[in-house]
Amino acid sequence: MIIEADHKEMQALAHRFSIPKIKNLKCFYQFNYLNEKNILVSGNLKAIIIQYCVLTLEELEEKIEEKFELLLVPKEKIMNNLESIEDPDLVPYSNNCIDLGEITAEQLALCINPYPHKVKTNDELFFTDDELKNESKNNSFAILANLQNKV
Repeated sequence: MIIEADHKEMQALAHRFSIPKIKNLKCFYQFNYLNEKNILVSGNLKAIIIQYCVLTLEELEEKIEEKFELLLVPKEKIMNNLESIEDPDLVPYSNNCIDLGEITAEQLALCINPYPHKVKTNDELFFTDDELKNESKNNSFAILANLQNKV
């Protein structure tokens, strides 16, 4: 099964995740039915999103491709065994209804880079030895220290 977000859904998700834009969002699902209404879901999420660089605030495009597996379990079964469940990839469902749109959204949220930055941006943040020497001579603290010595 394939879940693909339309333009309106991508706008809503971009707003929800505080990113400028989602250009494309698609997830391919495979279901393996296990015992007692448990379902093993394998997914392959593909997305193209726009984020702001945390250093320059420029927009940058990020391609996401992530494979995941989840175990879907009836909500009633989870409520009875809440203390014994430690699996973070366990997703409850109720009334024989599974919200694949929300599962897709949650998986996308887990894949979004919290500190996106342009590849070459990091090099611009480092100074050479010569630049550091010149900077230490001309920075405001050095100037204040020189003034303090004169007084």
